[in-house]
Amino acid sequence: MAEIAHPARPAISGRSTPVVGWLSRKNRGYYLVGYLLLLVLALWTVFPFYWQLATSLRSDVDLYSSSVTLFPQAFTLEHYGKILSASSTFSTQLKNSVIVSAATTIVAIVFGSMAGYALTRLRFFGRAALARTLIYAYLAPGTMLFIPLFVMMSSLGLRDNLFGLTLAYLTFTVPFATWMLMGYFRTLPVELEEAAMVDGASRWTILWRIVMPLSAPAIVVVAVFAFTLS
Repeated sequence: MAEIAHPARPAISGRSTPVVGWLSRKNRGYYLVGYLLLLVLALWTVFPFYWQLATSLRSDVDLYSSSVTLFPQAFTLEHYGKILSASSTFSTQLKNSVIVSAATTIVAIVFGSMAGYALTRLRFFGRAALARTLIYAYLAPGTMLFIPLFVMMSSLGLRDNLFGLTLAYLTFTVPFATWMLMGYFRTLPVELEEAAMVDGASRWTILWRIVMPLSAPAIVVVAVFAFTLS
């Protein structure tokens, strides 16, 4: 029997360098470009945090110098000592910020989850109008509410008060939490809630024992937004 001759592969003119050969195998060139891009974006993101840390460790002479250096010329902890000293008001300001932020986050998640679940699953008169009103309230510019909120807090005796400040922040965070959780609650299968109802679970039990654990990603987003805003 005559042997079948396989077509010969065309010869590649010229010799490729080892780097070109390594990049040409399994699309490694694309991986290299992608990792380089990720490295540039990571440096772009981390640099502001590094600059804040480096600035806090610079001495006063280095801060007001005409020449800017990437690394501090003289490290010092004097600024941290001033902030953390007993005469500084930073500890009081930090405590107030933590109290207001934590309270705003907890209340926004609790009320936003209840309102979002009610507007998503329950059927009652005015549900669609109420949902639109919440969205419009969130989209309202904050500068338009400064004077009304100030007048309201002054008339209620809540000016220069942590409780009043928390209430002011809730006017922004609760509509956002409700709108955010409404969109996520719609993606959850209704069959899970129907099965729980067959077993005798109430709406309250379904919300806190089934819906809320499944909505952890949306709750984290709401918590981060409410905390950073406050």
